[in-house]
Amino acid sequence: MKEGKIEYLAIIILFLIVICITLIIPSFNNDLSKKKVNSKDVLIKSDIIINEVSLYPNEAIEIKNIGNNDINLLGYSICDKSNKKYFFKDENIKKNSYLVIDNSLFDFKINSNDKLYLYKNDVVVDIFNTGRLVENISTGIDNGKKVYYKDITLGKDNSNNLYLGYSLVPSFNIDGGYVSKGEKISLETSDDSIIYYTTDGSFPTKKSNKYTDPIVINQDTVIKAISYKDDFIESEVISRTFIVNRRHTLAYFSISTSKQDLFSKTGIFTDYLSNDEKKANIEFYENDGTLALSFIADIKIAGSNSRLNPQKSISVSLKRKYGISSFTYPLFEDMKYNTFSSFLLRNAGEDPKGVRIMDAALTRVLKGKMDIDMQEYRPVVVYINGSYYGIYSLREKLNDDYIESKFGYDKDDIDIFKMNNIVRGSKDDYNKLITYASMHDSSSSFVYDELKKKIDIKEFINYWIVQSFYGNIDLVNIRYWKSKDSKWRWMLFDLDRAFENLDIDIGYPIKSVPIPLYSYVPSSIMLIRNLYHNEEVKDIYLKTLSYHLKNTFKPSNMNRIINELSLEIEDEMNYHIKRWGKSYKNLDSMDKWKNNILKLKHDIEVRYQNVITNLQKNLDLNDKEYQVYFSDL
Repeated sequence: MKEGKIEYLAIIILFLIVICITLIIPSFNNDLSKKKVNSKDVLIKSDIIINEVSLYPNEAIEIKNIGNNDINLLGYSICDKSNKKYFFKDENIKKNSYLVIDNSLFDFKINSNDKLYLYKNDVVVDIFNTGRLVENISTGIDNGKKVYYKDITLGKDNSNNLYLGYSLVPSFNIDGGYVSKGEKISLETSDDSIIYYTTDGSFPTKKSNKYTDPIVINQDTVIKAISYKDDFIESEVISRTFIVNRRHTLAYFSISTSKQDLFSKTGIFTDYLSNDEKKANIEFYENDGTLALSFIADIKIAGSNSRLNPQKSISVSLKRKYGISSFTYPLFEDMKYNTFSSFLLRNAGEDPKGVRIMDAALTRVLKGKMDIDMQEYRPVVVYINGSYYGIYSLREKLNDDYIESKFGYDKDDIDIFKMNNIVRGSKDDYNKLITYASMHDSSSSFVYDELKKKIDIKEFINYWIVQSFYGNIDLVNIRYWKSKDSKWRWMLFDLDRAFENLDIDIGYPIKSVPIPLYSYVPSSIMLIRNLYHNEEVKDIYLKTLSYHLKNTFKPSNMNRIINELSLEIEDEMNYHIKRWGKSYKNLDSMDKWKNNILKLKHDIEVRYQNVITNLQKNLDLNDKEYQVYFSDL
């Protein structure tokens, strides 16, 4: 081959090699870079490992030096899948020694069946699967294998009393719901575990009934089952409720726990003025009897004066110590969020008018019509330990979870108050707001600009217009909140005492008129009265009131919603009255209930006419002002 051709061929080969290198090396580097920074695969092994993790009562992570030399932890970090990292300090961990970090140090949550990652610089050196973590159980490493402990030994050698896992949860041949009398319920597991069960609502143990033959159902019954197997922790408790020869038109909840926790001297239904919580199983079945949810949570009695009613309101709160802190399910229609960690089963409050839907209907009237924080509603039936407890109002709880879900603010940054009591956070910002407002005249544009920075003015106005038109005489039920990144907002709830005094001055609370109320929080009333001195606020207030008098508050609109909500529960009211009617003088027959609904609709019409008739006088408006805002009423 000629020399020129050889050189030419060599150049071509060299050119091709360069192209290959150009294409392959960056790709390789990119893959390597991704692996080091983004991948959760273990890339290198380390003598530092995650050795034990617990959730409750101590949320903590233990690392261990399994090597033969002391190791400095500078450059090591630990995180969950959110990539919020805890960086270890410049400190040594001795060989065969432990270091424990608790949740006061790291900015993430330990969850059941999750993964924790140990990094050395940007490289994953250990992955720890948490497994099922519940109260007084930890997950650890024994001879390189994941095991479980009932003796939590953070910071020292792990217990020799270890378990290989959990027994399998028993399964039912029928997944709860509606059954015929005489139905046979079978239980089984696929791992030869021994099954024990109860039918009285209590949580089963090895002392409970041992399952051998199908259980015959002749009445409404809750069956709770658990399984045991050698060298394994007992399974989760599974609970299913069977309703015999009856179908509801509403969805229903089944709550079950020991009679002791409900009706003993310290039970929540006996000692109903306390705020004690009790562990219970919660099941939720849709209208057709299909099981939608089942979990363990804490329950307690809720409400103020309504605690005195025979039928009690029940607050349900999911807890991480039971292995689940929230669930995702559409409890309510038309909601942008469906994740809940708590909810309320409300007994319709004091229900002075005997309609069962007062608060729910007056809230529903405002839905989609007004920017105001309020609870969603759904009527449900409740069973407790298999006994029928009537109609309840399923409501959201107005707490930090509600704010986090609806607005996206971190609950750790939220201040919430009920009346004058701190529910969460600090009172400092609110106290500063009240002090400033009480010492300055908001008619000043400067003062008003300062208050606008702190208060969601339109939402605050909406809140008071509703309370004023409804004539709510029990305004001590007030909640207000803010995040570090938001303004103060007010939460509307408990409207049971609305429309009792149909002649209440519509000028209340913006005018200094006598307050015909049971109780109230003076600071919020001071705020709206102060703000009303400002012409812009007065204009917004009167325009907003005018719009809602012409639309939202029109009796035809309000009564339409009352009809819809009363019709929704009408088929169930017969059963409810048989259960509770003798306890309420105004609700002991279907005829009385229907008359109560008619009376409420009549009261709304009377209230509306009274407001319209006295509008100019009550609001202190001159003729020109009245014409501007209300001439077409």
